[in-house]
Amino acid sequence: MPARKKKPTVRLWRRLSVGLGLLVAAEIVFLGVTETPREVSEVALPLAKLPPLPRVSIEIGRDGVEMARVDYESLVRWCKVARLPQPPELGLVEPSVAETLLSAMQDAAQDSHAEDFARLGMIYEHLARHDIAKHYFERAAERDPADFRWPYYVACIEQAAGRNEQAIGGFAKVLNLNESYPMTHGRLGQLYLEMSRWEEAAERFRRYVELAPHDSLGYVGLGRVALAQRKYENALRFLGDGLQRGANDFQCHYNLARVYAALGRDALANKHFDICRVLPKGKWFKMRDPLEQALHAAAGSIESVAAEFDRLKQTRDWPRLAELAEQVLKRRPEDSGLIKNLALIYSRLGRTDDARRMIERGLALRADDPAMRLVQAQIALGAQDFDTVLQATAGLLARTPGDPQASHFRARAFVALGRLDDAKNVLRETVQANPEVIENILLLGRVLRDGGEWDESAKAFAAALHLQPQNPTAIAGLEEANRHRDDSSTENP
Repeated sequence: MPARKKKPTVRLWRRLSVGLGLLVAAEIVFLGVTETPREVSEVALPLAKLPPLPRVSIEIGRDGVEMARVDYESLVRWCKVARLPQPPELGLVEPSVAETLLSAMQDAAQDSHAEDFARLGMIYEHLARHDIAKHYFERAAERDPADFRWPYYVACIEQAAGRNEQAIGGFAKVLNLNESYPMTHGRLGQLYLEMSRWEEAAERFRRYVELAPHDSLGYVGLGRVALAQRKYENALRFLGDGLQRGANDFQCHYNLARVYAALGRDALANKHFDICRVLPKGKWFKMRDPLEQALHAAAGSIESVAAEFDRLKQTRDWPRLAELAEQVLKRRPEDSGLIKNLALIYSRLGRTDDARRMIERGLALRADDPAMRLVQAQIALGAQDFDTVLQATAGLLARTPGDPQASHFRARAFVALGRLDDAKNVLRETVQANPEVIENILLLGRVLRDGGEWDESAKAFAAALHLQPQNPTAIAGLEEANRHRDDSSTENP
């Protein structure tokens, strides 16, 4: 029988499902276990003996986005002929996920290779169908017992379901196959920590540090173990090491706050608790686990692309961010938040015309969206299109007098045009309405300085220092203003 030709999309998702090993990535949050797959024959069927794949119908979801529904009765019959486990009812899924699932089923029915079964497991796990996902990973492990990835996924499912002993046993199998994958140790450390098995937890986190010395997870884990044992000085040392490697690690700040609270050092405890309030939390494992990221990417879901976009926001990898945003926008053409983000990314890349077109697209959807107008003003300011800045901010300030961002952009446009009095008036109004926004206080200080109003400039910089005592711009500005005030008093005794 001649070799079966696969569609390009099938080959792409196969590569994604088994080859993504270098991504960096937040804690798995698996939802419930429902289905129990039945055992089936392992004999693969030739393509000629398989019936046509079930029909996929397209429906419009509640948010206006196209969704797919696979005919369930046909799918059950098809799986029975193909000798695959009875599938769960899927409901509405993304069209790309439905296509990927059906092509993966056909591959598994024909080839019965480990990677074919694993790809089905990945898709089902992405869809939160955990029991059948586990079944396919176990079948993949039977086909290729030397590959550590398949028992790793099984152990992750057990861990997420709260079956800790089974998860520990599963990860032990993984270590026998590959001892050098850091997240195996990280997940085992977490399990032992939850079970109050302190020494075993510490051993796993120490190994994580050896394998991933530049990541904060291992140090935070050791700090949590020391905190649980009330070894507070050790906890502070480990968490301090973690903070050097992850300044925005929620777990690091949260556990530092707990240590300081236990030591009665309330000011430092409150400082770290305050930091926690503005940091992203959750997904602690996923953001550093390439295998989990590969799992969700394998489903072909646009949600996984959107998640990758969110993960990369802090990297300033503007070309990659633009590519991801464009992919998502093709499926979500009326996502105004994404349109604003993409416009700003285009602006960062110097693609001013593309940024303007994107904003025009957003305004056509939501002409009264204040956030869209703010982005329009910001992009226009960067392009030195000051007339557009003034036009956009005029409407915003008529709607919300003293708005700090609109006022900031408007004042900067006035400064660029040499209209210092207009800039000064805008800034005074917004500072009076929003005295905590230091950026506008600093800008007011500079405008007053440029106008030679040294006394008023000194007051503005002093107000900024009251908010941030170590702010270098405020310190330099106040020193300059005081120096000129001294010179003026010497010249005019």
